[in-house]
Formats: sequence, C-alpha cells, structure tokens
Amino acid sequence: MTQLGERGKGRVDSHFALGLSPAGAAAVRGCLAVIVSVLLTVVSAALYAASFPPLGLAPLAWVALAPFLVAAVRVRPLGAACLGTLWGVLMGLGVAWWLPAMIAGYFELPAAAGWLGFLVVALGLTAWYVAAFAAWLSWLAERRAMGPLLVAAGWGASELARARLLVGNPWALTAYSQVRFTTLVQIADLAGPYGIGMLIAAVNAAVAGLVAPRLRARRPRVAVAGLVLTLVATLAYGSHRLSETFATGEPATVALVQGAIERGFSWRPEYGRLGVERYLALTRDARALRPRLVVWPESAISAYLQEPTPEQRAILQATRELGADLLLGGPHYEFSDRRTLYHNSIFAVHVGRVTGRYDKIRLLPLAEENLPSRLLARETSFTPGAHVTLLEAGDLRIGAFICWEAMYPELVREFALAGAEVLANLSNDAWFGDRAPARLHLDIASLRAIENRRYLLRATATGLSAVIDPYGRTVTESRLREPEVLSATIRPSDARTPYQRWGDSVAWAALALALAAARPVLAGGPSPDQRNEVLGICPQSDMNTSQTCNVVDGSLVCDTAATACGVTTPLAATLVVSVDDDPPCDNDQTLACGVDNPDANCPGLTSTKGTTAVTLTGRRRKNRTLDKGGRPFTLSQTFSSCDFPGTVCAPDPCDVTFTAFCCFAVRMTEKSLPQASELVYRPVPALGDQLRSLFGVATGTPVIVSASELSRDDHSGATDALPSSVQFAVVIGFQ
Repeated sequence: MTQLGERGKGRVDSHFALGLSPAGAAAVRGCLAVIVSVLLTVVSAALYAASFPPLGLAPLAWVALAPFLVAAVRVRPLGAACLGTLWGVLMGLGVAWWLPAMIAGYFELPAAAGWLGFLVVALGLTAWYVAAFAAWLSWLAERRAMGPLLVAAGWGASELARARLLVGNPWALTAYSQVRFTTLVQIADLAGPYGIGMLIAAVNAAVAGLVAPRLRARRPRVAVAGLVLTLVATLAYGSHRLSETFATGEPATVALVQGAIERGFSWRPEYGRLGVERYLALTRDARALRPRLVVWPESAISAYLQEPTPEQRAILQATRELGADLLLGGPHYEFSDRRTLYHNSIFAVHVGRVTGRYDKIRLLPLAEENLPSRLLARETSFTPGAHVTLLEAGDLRIGAFICWEAMYPELVREFALAGAEVLANLSNDAWFGDRAPARLHLDIASLRAIENRRYLLRATATGLSAVIDPYGRTVTESRLREPEVLSATIRPSDARTPYQRWGDSVAWAALALALAAARPVLAGGPSPDQRNEVLGICPQSDMNTSQTCNVVDGSLVCDTAATACGVTTPLAATLVVSVDDDPPCDNDQTLACGVDNPDANCPGLTSTKGTTAVTLTGRRRKNRTLDKGGRPFTLSQTFSSCDFPGTVCAPDPCDVTFTAFCCFAVRMTEKSLPQASELVYRPVPALGDQLRSLFGVATGTPVIVSASELSRDDHSGATDALPSSVQFAVVIGFQ
C-alpha cells in the first residue's frame, strides 16, 4: 500500500502555508461548520415565518424547513437540540412579534416584562418541542437511512406534542400557512392539521436530501415517486370534496355584530353599560335583515347576565323586540362546596330568557387562570368548563367555543360528534393590536370548518369577524377595528367526516412510527462517542503516517507508515472492505484499506484495482439475538462509482471466511449498504481483554449496525480523504 497521494499532500501544504497546525485547521473547520449550521437555522426560521401573515408567502413553507433539516444532521444531537431551540425562538418571534406588547398591555406591565414573557412562552411552549425533534433527527440519521416519510413522521409527532402536552400551543402549526390553498387543505377532513403539516415536511425532507445524504431514503427514487403520488392524490381528493355538498339543511340568515371595543375597554365596569349600548344599537340596525340568529363576541358584556342589572334587562328586552336568538359572551358564576366558581361563558338567549350556557374549557394560561382583580372588580380566576355543551337557536344546534379554543381540533370535533349543525367561535382579538395575528387566528378557525364540514360563524370584538363555509372559504369578512354587522345565509350540516371518526389518528401513527424507527437502533450499535474512541485504533502522529494493527496470538501488534489499518478479529460475521483508486480512478495515487490476510484463496484483497467492495457474512437476526439456528446469509455489495468524479470502477468483490475490523477513508453513504440494518454481529469472548482495551466496552452483546453507522460523511471525499488520520470507521459487534 502506498503513502498519501499528491492531492491529500497538497491539502497538508496549504494548512502549513496558512500557519495552521492540524489541530488548528480542525478547529477552524469546526467553527465554520457551526456558523453554517446557525445561518441555515436562521434562514429556515425566517422562511417559515414569512409563510404566515403578514407576508403570507405560503409557498415558502414547502422549502422553509429544508435548511433547518440540513443543519440538524450536520451536528450531534446536543448541537441539533440547540439549533432547534434557536429555530423555535426565532420562528416564534416571526409569527408572534406582537406578543411582547400584548403581554405588557394585558397585564399593564413594563415593555421589558413583555419580552420576558415572550421568551417564557417561546422556550416553554414551542422551542423545546423543535429541539426534541432536531435531536431525534440528528441521533437517528447517524444510525439509519431517513427519507421523507420518517422525517415527516417526526415533524408530525413534534407538532402533536406541541399542541397536546402541558397547556398546548398549536399557534402557527405548519398547516395553517396553507389555508388559502383551498384544494390542498381539503384533506383536513381526513388527517386534520397534522396530516397537512406532515405532507409539507416530507417535501422539505426531499429537498434537503438533495444536499444532505443522511436525509435520503434507502431507495430515493421510490421515496420521491411515492411523495409525488401522494401530492397528486391530495389534490385529486381536494377537487372531489369541493364538488360535494355537505350543508343540506334549511337556510338561515345570521348576523355577526362587531362592536370594535378596544383593548381593555370591556374589562372596566364603568364602561360596561356603554359597551352594551353599542352592541344593542348595532343589533337594532340588523333588524331589517330579519336574522334567525345574532352573534356577539366574547366578553361582549362585563355584567353578570344572571343578575337583574340594567344591562341584563336591556339585552333580554332587545331579543323580545328582535324576534331572533342571540349568542353572546360574558362572565358567569356559581356556588360549589362553599366557594364561588367563575366561568368565561357563552349564553344563548331566546325571546327574553337565557336558554343555555357553555363554559370555556381550554383557558388561557395566566390570563384566565390567574386574572387580575380589575376583572369583575374582585380577586378571582376562571374555572374551566366540565364538558362540551350545545346551544340552540330554535331547532338549530350550535357548537359554540371561545377564542383560542379554535386552535384545538380535538375539542371542536367533540361539538360535531355531540350533534352540532353549525359551529360558532366567539373571540376577543382586541389584544392582538394588529391585523396579522387576527388573520392567522381566522385561518386557524377556517380549518375547523373543513375538518367537520360545517359553517363556522366567527364573531370578534374588533375583527376579523367572518362566516366560513364547510370548505374553509370565507363567505363574508369584516374590516379591522370598525363597528360592523355581517350578514350571511347558512345551512346546517350533519355530515360525518373521517376526521370526526378517527380524530388525530394520523398524528398518533406518526408518533408511533417515529418511536418505532428508533427501536432497532436502541437495541444496539455504538454511540457516536464510542465510534470516536474506535478511531484510536488508527493513531497518526502526523498527516502522513498511520498504523497497521493486527491481533497476533491474542496480542495487538501495530506497525507504522501505512495508509490505513486493519485488525483481524474472530467475530461471528465477516466484514471485508477493500478500496483502491489506482487507474483509471485517480492518476496512479492509491488509497487502500486492507486486512492482513493469510488466506491464499483471496490474493486480490489488498491489491484490487479500481474496486470498492464490501462482503458481509453471518446469520440473520431473530428476536434481537444471533439465532444459532437461523439461516446463514451473505451480502456482497459492490460500488460502481467509488465516489471518484467522472469515474466508473470495475467490480471485483471477494468473499472470505475470516473476520476483520477495518478503518477506512472513503465515503460510504446510506445508499452503499441498503440492507445493513438487518445484520447482527456477535464478538467471540476469546478476545475479551483485547477488545475491552480497544473499545472500552464489554463484549458478547449483539449489535445491530445500521447503514449510517457504516458511514460518516462530515470529513468525506475519497479524493482528499486521509490527510488527518482515518476519518471514520466501520464498527461491528460492540455496544
């Protein structure tokens, strides 16, 4: 075997020309890699945020995640988690830049406290889910082939966790960027928002796989073809659903009243009467429309409707005069176990009397669960409602929910399953203070209409109020911060959708797939740290020297001045790697990794020309262990490209009967060994002391070696590999 070639030697000279030692050059490369990963993360978060209002560049979502995916698999899991945290905070700032001002205004706190609250929300309710996804992706990509399906499953699982764990924060889920693509989002009645988000994540993974081999499937063409077929089927399904009719009941005219009560106005008791007067005046203006139902927003009144106040009498009298049913939001209290419970409620009023009440179930953390005393002029907090309750307007059954409850598809689904024929979302978005969050809130609510195939009436204090049809399309929409009455004709629906039947089954299946993908890896295989320790088998004092190490009579014997090293070890499987870049591969400069082979039956092992070949021999695994009665197998994989640009090398695989450990300096990607994850190796305990000293681990434990464990492409390139010791190693048989 020859010494280092001219190409690698030139690289060494360039390092010395810059005055850098090998260690210094490695440090520079590491710093540059970190900078690139951070920049990719920042770009990804910016693109993702730009797909939401106010910019609303929805097509960007289909590529926005790709830079982040590439960055995550460039680093170790801990580094990926840090990148995920950064992505989550930056994305949160991009889609909720208004939140610090809202927090400060809501609680009447300094601006600095608003920013502190934003960081708490961003880190606690968003960033750590993305961090977990990134760490999972980085860890798994080192050990197995990924592909669009698996990446999409991981992303779907992270979005499900973000929406369900702790208090839940499903604001700006990926699907909500696509609401304006009406045909595409019709699959929401199949898979909810998580299915749409997974489809987008799969496309991003396919794009990222163009530059990151670790993100590619074992069969990239098959994976891409399947993804294209899925997209076509999604659009075809959407077109079909848009041609169907879901709301078939008798038509009814509805009126939505937007009072344009500014932020904090309705919380001040001295203004309570003035606010009710404005809503009553707008409602009287709607009399000519002859509505069957009138809807006021959340917190339309601050007085208790159960007490005989002037506001209560005025509202009941107005419904008698109008001859229509009224839905409105306001506070309610009741006594239970010697204490008073307060609720944020929706009331149904029919001809001068209250006929029903729904108490908000999903309360806003801190704001509604620990409210300041100025609300209702007493120290209190709201108590969540116990269950879903339908309200009635004549024979029209209404599923009415409050404010951010529209972000929880599983809750809105319960209203439809309970028999709601129309959905209503009463909200007070005055605290947003800007059109962008109000638009996103409306887009989120629109997906609930598609999932359940019902009209959705959205009445807000300051906008955007709207009537949404069962296809997620806006029938009519209000202006922002202007008093207004919207009117539309709707039809009740009793349609049953797959999403109503199955709920978030697609998202739960994604979570199961993400966990199942890690299971074979968890069963065995060296960690990245152990793999780094293995590199110690091939120490080099400088860039031109490596060692050849062999086990001779139970002892480790090493020689210097070789281009790679091999260690013969009696394992229960065979791994032989032979790499040679003699002509026509690389201008007479040889890179070779061989095993000291006493077997005359394989004379070409260390002198094969123009060949990259791997032979694995062993027994198939059964129940995570090497089954002695299992069927033997032999896998011979020959590479045609040798990773040399513009060169095709002739195959010359060699199947031998002895076993070997081999360090080598050539890129081997997931594509190289597509079946490697099916192999199990068991070292023979006879080399116990020797192997423990080499690997720092016990022997005799079965290990599954995945394809990505047979590759490390972060220092890759056969044409210039090997300038700084052996770059990566094949590890078999150790855990």
